[in-house]
Amino acid sequence: MTIEIKDILKDVLQKIKPEESERKYLYELFSTIKKDLEICLSTVNKSFNITLQGSLAKDTFIKGHVDIDIFVLFQPLEVNNEWIDGVFIPLVLGCLQNKYRLITKYASHPYVTAYVGDVEVNIVPAYNVASPTKIISAVDRTPFHTMYIISKLNDSLKNEIRILKHFLLTWNLYGAEISVKGFSGYLTELLILTYGTFLNLLRGSQSWQAYETCIDIENYYRNERECVKAFRNDVMIVVDPVDPRRNAAAAVSLKTFSLFKLLAKLFLEKPSYKFLSREQEPFLDEDSLSNHIKKRMESINSCLIGIEFEVLKPVPDIIWGQLNRVERIIKNALRLRESRVTYIGTWVNKELKKAIVLIEILNCNIDYEVRKGPPGYIVSEAANFIIKNRDALVGPWIGEDGVLYCIRKRRYKPSEVIVSAVRSLNLSSLRFVKCIESINDLPLYDTEFRGWIKQFLDRKIFSNIIELFE
Repeated sequence: MTIEIKDILKDVLQKIKPEESERKYLYELFSTIKKDLEICLSTVNKSFNITLQGSLAKDTFIKGHVDIDIFVLFQPLEVNNEWIDGVFIPLVLGCLQNKYRLITKYASHPYVTAYVGDVEVNIVPAYNVASPTKIISAVDRTPFHTMYIISKLNDSLKNEIRILKHFLLTWNLYGAEISVKGFSGYLTELLILTYGTFLNLLRGSQSWQAYETCIDIENYYRNERECVKAFRNDVMIVVDPVDPRRNAAAAVSLKTFSLFKLLAKLFLEKPSYKFLSREQEPFLDEDSLSNHIKKRMESINSCLIGIEFEVLKPVPDIIWGQLNRVERIIKNALRLRESRVTYIGTWVNKELKKAIVLIEILNCNIDYEVRKGPPGYIVSEAANFIIKNRDALVGPWIGEDGVLYCIRKRRYKPSEVIVSAVRSLNLSSLRFVKCIESINDLPLYDTEFRGWIKQFLDRKIFSNIIELFE
C-alpha cells in the first residue's frame, strides 16, 4: 500500500509540534530569568532592553528541541566590547550562579548559558543599533531577523518550518556552526517563506545549482548573475532580507548542499517515514567494537591513524576551525606521499576537552611509493632525478605525460608524515598529545566515541532508506 506524502507529513507534525504546556513553561522560564537579569543589571548605570529572540520568539521551534535566546540590548554609546567582557559577563555570572548551572560561551563576543533542566538559556549581550547597516557585532542582526520573520509568518508556515527543521535534524544537516556546516534556523525560515511549503521546497531544490543559484526574497539584486557574482565563493546563496550584503546560507557546505538535494529527490520519489526517523545504531561494547574495527580494516586492507589533541580554549567555532585546518594539512601531506586517504573525520567530546582526528588509509602497510620527477624536457633536472634514483626498485621511466617516475621504498611511514604535518602547525586552541596507531589506544571506553567511530567506519547513512528502492 502506497503511503501518501501528505499523510506522512501530517503524522510527523503531530509528533513534533509543541504542546501548549511546553510553550507556557518556556515563556514562564523566560519571564523568571528576565526578572533576575533586571535585578542584576539595576546596579549598573546603563540603559538596556531585555528581549526574547530565536525560535521561541518566532514560535517555529520543535517539541523538545528549543533553546531560549535572551538578548540584552545596550546602547552603543554607553558600552563597548571591553565592558561586556569585563563587567557584564562577570556580573551575570555572579548574580545567577546560585540559581542556575552556568557556563561562558563565545561567538562574536562572550555570552552566558544557563542550564535549567533540559533547557539551555542563552543570555546574549548585543548592541541596540538603529538598522542592520550599523551593526557592531554579528549578533546585533538577530532582533532584525526576528522582527522580519514574525512579520511574515502564519500558523501554516510555522508548521512547515517545523517539518523542515525535523527533516534536517534527522540527517544531521541542521545548524550553521562549523562542526555541522548546515542550515541555520533563520535559513530554514527564509526557505519556507520563499517556497511556501516543505514539499515545494524539496521540489524547488531540484533546480538548484551549486555556486550558481541565488534566492533573493526582497529582490535586492537586478538579476541572478549579479547576485551570484556578489557571493561567488558560496555554495548556496540566500540573500538576507534585512542585510543584502550578507548571505544567510554562507555556512552551507558543498557536502551538506549535495546531501539535502539528493534526499529531497529520494523522498519525493519514494515517500516514507524512514526519511523523517533515523534508526538508532546498534550499541556495541568495547570488545565487540574492537573486533568490528579489525574485521572492517581487514576487509579493505586499511589502517587507522589517530591524532589526539588536548583542547586549550573551549570555543567551538575556533576549535572546529583549527581542526578543519588540521584535516586539510594531513590530506595534502599524505597525497604528496602517494598515501590513499579513504576518509578523515574528527571527534570532539562533549566537555570540549579532547579531540581526535582519525584517518583511514588504504594499503598503508605497503612499503613502497611512486615518486614523481620533473618533465623529461627539463633536461638538467631530469638528469639529476635519474642519477638520484638509480637504485630505485623500478625505473626511472618517462610516462606518456613526459614526466619522469620511479618506484622506491617508502621513506616515511604515513604516521610519520601525519605527525610531521601536525607539528608544523601553530594551533592556539589545541595541543598535540599523541599519535594513535593501535586500536587499543583508541578511547573505546567512551560510549559517545564508540558510537562515533562505528559511524566513521561504516558510513551507511542511507541504510534505513535503501530498501525502498530495491
